[in-house]
Amino acid sequence: MAQTDTLYQDVAEQLRDYCVADQTRRKLDVNVRAMRPDDKFAMKEIYPTLSQRTLYMRFFRIIETPTLAQLTRFVAMDFESRIGTCVTLAENQQLVGAGRLLRSSATSEVAELSCMVVDDYQSKGIGRVLLNHLFAMGKLAGVKTVLALVHNQNQAMLRLLKSCGYPVEVMYDDGEFEVTLDLTREAPRSQLMDRNVSISPMHQGVDPV
Repeated sequence: MAQTDTLYQDVAEQLRDYCVADQTRRKLDVNVRAMRPDDKFAMKEIYPTLSQRTLYMRFFRIIETPTLAQLTRFVAMDFESRIGTCVTLAENQQLVGAGRLLRSSATSEVAELSCMVVDDYQSKGIGRVLLNHLFAMGKLAGVKTVLALVHNQNQAMLRLLKSCGYPVEVMYDDGEFEVTLDLTREAPRSQLMDRNVSISPMHQGVDPV
């Protein structure tokens, strides 16, 4: 048990130091790094710039401006059960995207995804870069399955998840999609070529809208 604990701690230290330069498909130079405690200040600054649609797609409701205490909890990463990453612009380190993988314990192979890109930088490839690195970090920590709840109007997010390179299963229930990604295998070519989202109802008689 002690050796296992040491292994998870070693991986956590690697993830805590994660920082990679990358470029989006729109040739935008960015840095992708581990989420830090002081990111709460940047998140508080950008919150007023987020549209109601962006907030609704992310939280399924409009939430009031978060307090620093709430943001402190949001960015509290141990990089074992809570893994977080941020995307910043290379030119000025402005925060433009953030994502988290949360799991019940450091040994769980299943994690829940949440992520968001600020309005001014949506549709510029930020989301793809963010997820590519976040999933890589998750795999290093032993995550094999990622779950994501997606609003039924957020087709862009569904297409993004489908194009990440991993097999995807999409289920629909009660106004939201539950997306499951298998990080242990590569997506079949047919999935990567087909931009449409194949959806199965969770319960018989429920039709996607």
